[in-house]
Amino acid sequence: DLIVSNPPFADAIKTNVDKYKKITKLSKTKNLFAFFLAKFLDLSQEIIVILPKNFLMATEYDEIRERYQALDIVKIVDFGVKYFKKVFVEIVSIHFKKKHNANLIVESRLYNKTYNHPQNYIFHDKSWLIYRDAWFDDYISNLELDVFTFFRDRQITNKYLSDTGKVRVLRSKNILDNGDIINISGYDKYIDEDNLNNFAVLKYINSRCIIMPNFTYNTRASILPDNCVPNGSIAILLPKNNQIIANIDLSYYATVDFRKYYAIVKNNSKFTINIDKNSIYYIGVL
Repeated sequence: DLIVSNPPFADAIKTNVDKYKKITKLSKTKNLFAFFLAKFLDLSQEIIVILPKNFLMATEYDEIRERYQALDIVKIVDFGVKYFKKVFVEIVSIHFKKKHNANLIVESRLYNKTYNHPQNYIFHDKSWLIYRDAWFDDYISNLELDVFTFFRDRQITNKYLSDTGKVRVLRSKNILDNGDIINISGYDKYIDEDNLNNFAVLKYINSRCIIMPNFTYNTRASILPDNCVPNGSIAILLPKNNQIIANIDLSYYATVDFRKYYAIVKNNSKFTINIDKNSIYYIGVL
């Protein structure tokens, strides 16, 4: 009649992953809670679960989110990180129920606010947006979406960096709101060209591509200077569909309204705010 669960938030043991993927027909994830969710759908039409908040938007969970859109939602509670004292994970609880003929409720323990939404309203193109509202709908209607792909370095670690070198390694604090690239004493790092030869980011050196800090709501953008590469704290934005970089107003990404909009895209999360395959869709142009 009813399933109530706090499934485990962890990747399955490596030797079990392929078996679980085959059983659940989930191809993108290795996380146990997603496999539990797939099983629950076979067992009940009313399900209450505690989940990591990134379930709402991470590409890894696209498949299982789509399946759960067949159910209605009674209530979502956003707890943030206040309730699991020993585990630094943002959590939500979601009460799913088939044929629930009422609005869905979103309760935010972050802001002590409650929101009423029509069923299906939070289901957006790439993510579930629990703080979506009329302001967001008006704002996004003026954007051209799905404009960029992105690249983020995952190879340049501190062991390759030094205080001097031939190629500068930019990090997020080097980019100001106005797009200027600044020097920061004691913060700036460099890398020798010889160390870059095996790194994927090398192909973007001297390309004059767009760069944007990766882990922040203080969004801003700039052009990658010559003889520089970014580390993983900065994403490289690559225009699609023959977009001309010179025609994109980079100052737009540092505006108050864009930052407010992007926070809704990321469900006001504290940690999972990195640019990924879903959120890049929402970094649009006017």
